[in-house]
Amino acid sequence: MMKDWECMTDLLIEEPGRDEDAFDDRQEESLIELMVCCIKQAATGESPVGRGSSNRRPSIKENRQIQEDKVKLTEHFIVILPELLNKYNADAEKVTTLLQIPLYFDLEIYTTSRLEKHLQLLLTLLLNIVSKHTEPELLENCSKCFEVLCDEENSMANKASTGRQKLIDDLTKQLNDAYKDYFQEEEQPDRNEAFAMLAALKRIYAFYCCHDLSKWKLQETLFKIVKQGSTVPHIPWEIVCAAVEGANASILWDLKKLDQPIPPEPELNALKKYLDEFMADLNNLLLHENDKVNESAYMTICDLLIVFSKYMTTSQPAMQVLVIEPEVSLVRKLTDFLSSKVFVEDVDTDEADENIKIEELHTRRNLLASFAKLVVYNVIHIKNAVIMFMNYMKFYNDYGDIIKNTMSKAREINKILTAKSLTEALARSFAEMKVGNRIDRNSDRFNSLKELGRRFSLSFGLDNLKNRDAVAQIHKEGIHFSLQSVDNTALSNLAFLEILCEFTGKLMKQDKKTVVDYLDRHVHKGLISQNEDYQSLLTYRNSLIQGDIDQTSVASSRMTGRPRGTRAKRRPIETSVTAAAPASASTTVNETTDSTWLKSVATPGPGHPQMQSTAIKAKKRRTDDEPVSEAGSDADFQEQPSWMNQQSTGGVQTPQEPNFSRINTTEGPNVSRIVEESSMEESEMAIDEFDSPSTDSAPPPPPPQPPREPAKSRLDPNAFDEEEEEQGPAISQSSDNDSDLPAAFS
Repeated sequence: MMKDWECMTDLLIEEPGRDEDAFDDRQEESLIELMVCCIKQAATGESPVGRGSSNRRPSIKENRQIQEDKVKLTEHFIVILPELLNKYNADAEKVTTLLQIPLYFDLEIYTTSRLEKHLQLLLTLLLNIVSKHTEPELLENCSKCFEVLCDEENSMANKASTGRQKLIDDLTKQLNDAYKDYFQEEEQPDRNEAFAMLAALKRIYAFYCCHDLSKWKLQETLFKIVKQGSTVPHIPWEIVCAAVEGANASILWDLKKLDQPIPPEPELNALKKYLDEFMADLNNLLLHENDKVNESAYMTICDLLIVFSKYMTTSQPAMQVLVIEPEVSLVRKLTDFLSSKVFVEDVDTDEADENIKIEELHTRRNLLASFAKLVVYNVIHIKNAVIMFMNYMKFYNDYGDIIKNTMSKAREINKILTAKSLTEALARSFAEMKVGNRIDRNSDRFNSLKELGRRFSLSFGLDNLKNRDAVAQIHKEGIHFSLQSVDNTALSNLAFLEILCEFTGKLMKQDKKTVVDYLDRHVHKGLISQNEDYQSLLTYRNSLIQGDIDQTSVASSRMTGRPRGTRAKRRPIETSVTAAAPASASTTVNETTDSTWLKSVATPGPGHPQMQSTAIKAKKRRTDDEPVSEAGSDADFQEQPSWMNQQSTGGVQTPQEPNFSRINTTEGPNVSRIVEESSMEESEMAIDEFDSPSTDSAPPPPPPQPPREPAKSRLDPNAFDEEEEEQGPAISQSSDNDSDLPAAFS
């Protein structure tokens, strides 16, 4: 039934009988669409959308069947198609669908079956259809039909080329006459002249898409119309957009002709001249009062920047003269266009048609995708994608897939630059929500910004080693932005550190200590004590140090679980978080000098997380032979941060100072290795009283192992500052403008 072409065409051509109902317009259109779909499936073997696998290859038997079906449908529609086009030539929708049928013909049947007269009839009908209609889709299908019929591999290509040449001659004459009537008369052009001008441009552009019209020399006329459109305000926007599309197509065809090992220099210079003039006119059209003209100029600029990028010289070095280097002013115009035309919220109105909303969203997605291609193909710098990253969460439903893919491709180009761009996106969003150099950390906008940081963090995946340098760069840039001072009096961006907490989990364990040292060295003690957002700093520092620095808890010999009759092994005790043994002498000095800002910070208020000792309390079931120990041990309270000793919160009991009899001082004045003596010796005496007589024959205990040093980070704190001089003054210095970002973000 699906291949019964004769039945389908009889229903469309023949008149209904006495007792039969005639098809209405909707039924005829549905039947034509169904027939064309069946033709496509029979001639190509492709299943309809949603049915079958798109990657499935037909077998040899299926290919043979496809070829037989293609011959049968060609023999039938070569004769019937002109009748259908003649009957429905006034209906643009039906003709647009019927013009897809010649694309699936076996054109050799025109000559093998001696059906040339039907070819001539088809060409005549195509000329008639082009002269009557101006619908873009219909004209595009006519252009595709001529492209298939004029293929040089076909034996009847010469006859089809003759018909095409006659058609292009008529269209060129129509364009020149319309241009003279519209632009060269002193009087204001009327509606008929504007319609003739627009119709000629639409037809020229439709055939420019599939055919090279360079020998008709239409470029000068098209470029004149574009220049007039950028200077004369009364020209309709449809004419300007059609001229822009036609001029763009002519430039691409001229470029195709230069695709040879040694392109002629005169043609190169001529194309360069047209290209420069066209780009200047497009820059002016970006500021046109009509939105449609702005969108057309924007899309054309993005396409030309990709086509004439620096990569075109890879295979042809002679094309260097045609390369377009995007200027800073041009890129700024493109990003401003995105801000004003793409990243705008829809006004919910009940009167607006749903189809119109969908069409507008589709247009905005195309505009954003055009800009994203510039970033993905590395035509413009990655930092220019900040405007996209800033709106990732706000417009997630509309453009989330485009922005996410752009972020992924940008990370493949350069992870460090992408990390800087993500940090700048967060910093700009943070700066926009500040009111009088203050931020409301409980507002919805601040919570949404934290969610944006969380999404950025998740985009790095689970392999922290792979993204090690990029994540470290985010923390570095974020610390610089957070500790910017205003006139050396206040830190207005300190709350930004709460957003950086979202990236703490992506740091490797040994790198967190380096980031803590970097943070401590850059904190200005006087400014921190005057800032009410210091809790953000403590939260960020807590997220870096809690549970991530090597520690060894102090446990008595009663908790070691050793066999009876063996001596307790004395173990060196690691210091707590703020006084942990450093990996090198340089970090030791930094700890003693740069952590002093903690002493000036007041005790966190109720409801806020406090800095607590992270020493691990070993728990083990007590045996009958072991004496009952007190609830807390000395190890739980040794060497707490200095600022914790100044707490005066009511109701909190201060632990008693432990009695240490021997301190082994190592390198650095504040770093000590404390060896517990009193509690260990008492426990050893208690256990020795119950040792069996065979204790003397027991093997000696193994020698004590040296303490394990903390893992060293490959992020050297000194190397972590290697770009400080390029990024501007130190944190403690004043800034002229509180809203300016660090130089690293610019």
